[in-house]
Amino acid sequence: PMGQGYSEEAAENGDAAAALRTRREHIVRELSATEQSYLAGLTASMNLWMKPLEAAADTNKRILNTEEIKQIFSITEALAVFHEQFFAQLRERIDNWSDLQLIGDVFVTNGPMLRMYSNYVNNYNVALDTLNRCRQHNSAFNKFLEHVHEANLQNGIALDLLGYLIMPIQRLPRYKLLLQDLVKHTPSQHPDAANLVQALKIVEGVAAVVNERKRDAENAQQILEIQMKLTSPLELVAPHRRIQSTGDLTLYHHAENSIDAPSPATARSVRYYLFNDCILFVNVHTCGKLLRWSRGGEEELEAVFYGPLATADVKEWPNAAPEISPAAFVLVTATNEKLFLGEASASAKETWVKDFFWVRQKAMAMNSSVVADLTLEKKKEAISSKESRKNRKSNAAVLEAKALDAMEKDKWRVEVEKEYKQKDADREKTMSKRESDLARREAFLLQKEAELAKVQAKGKEEKSKEETERKVKKEREKESEERDNRKKEKKEKKKQKDERKPLVDKPKTGRWWTWNGRKKSETTTKEKKPLVLVHIAVPVVCVLSMAFSVVPLLPVPWYTYKSFGTTTTFSIAGEHFEGTTHSWSSQQHPHIRDVTSAPPPPPPPP
Repeated sequence: PMGQGYSEEAAENGDAAAALRTRREHIVRELSATEQSYLAGLTASMNLWMKPLEAAADTNKRILNTEEIKQIFSITEALAVFHEQFFAQLRERIDNWSDLQLIGDVFVTNGPMLRMYSNYVNNYNVALDTLNRCRQHNSAFNKFLEHVHEANLQNGIALDLLGYLIMPIQRLPRYKLLLQDLVKHTPSQHPDAANLVQALKIVEGVAAVVNERKRDAENAQQILEIQMKLTSPLELVAPHRRIQSTGDLTLYHHAENSIDAPSPATARSVRYYLFNDCILFVNVHTCGKLLRWSRGGEEELEAVFYGPLATADVKEWPNAAPEISPAAFVLVTATNEKLFLGEASASAKETWVKDFFWVRQKAMAMNSSVVADLTLEKKKEAISSKESRKNRKSNAAVLEAKALDAMEKDKWRVEVEKEYKQKDADREKTMSKRESDLARREAFLLQKEAELAKVQAKGKEEKSKEETERKVKKEREKESEERDNRKKEKKEKKKQKDERKPLVDKPKTGRWWTWNGRKKSETTTKEKKPLVLVHIAVPVVCVLSMAFSVVPLLPVPWYTYKSFGTTTTFSIAGEHFEGTTHSWSSQQHPHIRDVTSAPPPPPPPP
C-alpha cells in the first residue's frame, strides 16, 4: 500500500524514505503525462497532414505523390501504434501504483522497439529536403499547409508541421533524463532497481545515435527556416553546413572596392549568421499577415552580404570616429568588398573577432584537406606521365606525347569551361525561376488582398442599400398609418355630427325643398346641391323681374286702373292708388286693363 516502507533503512529514516517515495511517484506520473502528450502529437501529425495528403494522392486533386509523403512522414504511423501500446502499459501500472510497483520492466520489454527511432532520425534530413523542395515548387502544397495552419490557430494549436516532425527526435533524450532521475531516487533494495538500470542502458544506446542526429536535425531545421525567410534565392541548406553563431551588429557602410570613410550617421542594425563555411548579413523586416506563412514566420530577411568564410578577413578601422572607434572593425572579402561594422562594446567586439577567426581557421583547414587531396592526385599523375615519357625511344614520340598532352589539356580546359558555363547557366535559370515564382506568389497574394477588399466593399454597399430600403419602407408604413388615422378621425367626426342632427322619418310634401322622402342620412352631397341653388336662385329672379318690369310675363293681371276726370285710380295686386297723371293708358300699356265701368274698389285696409 501507498506510504508503507520496504526496507530497514527506510524504517530508520522515515522522513527521508517518504520524501524518496514521493519523488519517485512524481517522476513516474511526469513520465505518463509527457507520454500522453507525445502520443497526442503523433496522432495530430497523422490526422492533420499525413492522412489528408494520402487521401488526396488517390484522386485527381493530388497534392503530393506517395513517395514524397513517405519521405516526409517516414515511420510516424508505426511510432504512433507502438506508443499507443506503450502508454497503455504505463497507464495500467500507474493506476495500480504502490511503493513496490515496477516500471522499469516496461522499458526492458519494449526496448527493441525503441531502436526503430534510428530509422526515423536517419530519414529526418531527407524529410526536411523534401519538405523544402515541395514548398518551393508546389503551390497546392503551400495552400494546404496554410489552410491547416490557420485551422490549427483557431483551435489553439501553435505548432506547424516542422514542430511535429521534430517531436520523435526530442523524445528519446527525454526518456533518458527521466530514467536517470528515476534510478537516482530508487533505492538499491527496491525490486525495480535492476530493471531501471537495464532500461537506462537500452535508452542511452539508442539516444547516443539520436543525440548526434538531433543536433544535425535541429541545425538543418534552423537553416531551412532562415532560407524560407530570405527574399533572395540563396541556397543555404547543405549537408555539411552548420550554424556557429548569430546575433546583431551595427552596419555603418557597405562598399565595393571603396576606400571612403563612412559616417556614423548612416548606421543601421543588421543580423549576421556565421556558418562553418560562410557568413551572411541580412536586414530584418516585418512581413504582412498574408506573407507570414510563406516566409515561415513574422519576419522576412533581405540579404546584404553572403560570401565564403575562408577568403574573408577582419581588420581594424583606422579612421573611425572616436565615439565608435573602440567597438568598430572592417570585414574585407577576397574581392576587396568592405563592410564597416561595430559591436556594442570593445569586449563584445573582441569576442566576436575571436569567434570569427576560430571558425575561419576550421573552414580553411577543411578547404586545405580538400586541396591537399587534389594536389596529391595531380602529383601522382605527373610522376606516372614522367615515367611514361622516359620510356619513349625517340624525339618524335616525345613530341607526339607532348602534343597529345597539350591537346588533352586543351580538351580538359574546354570541358571544364563548358561545365562551369553550364553550371552558371543552370544557376541563372534556377535564380530566374525562383524570382518568377516569388513574383507570381506576391501577385497571387496581392490579388487575394484585392478580392478580399472588394468583397468587404460589396458587403458594405449591400448593407447600406438594405438600410435605405428599410428606412423608405418604414416611412411609407408611417405615412399609410397616418392616412388611415386621418380617414378614421374624419369618419368619426362625421358620425358624431350625424348623431347630433335629428333624422327625418317621413318626407315633407307640398313644398319644393322636399328631400324626396329620404332620410337625411341617405341624402348625398350631390343631391343636396340643387336645393341650395333653388334657395338662392328664386329670390334673385324675383327681384330682377321686379327691377326690370318683367311682371307681364306673369300669368295673373296684377295692374288695373280707373280714370275719373283728372284723377286716375290704379289697382296693383289688389291695392288701390290715385294719381293725376294720364300717362297710364292702355295704348301705352296694353297690359293694363280698363276698369272704368267696374265698380269702385273697396277701401284700402287700415
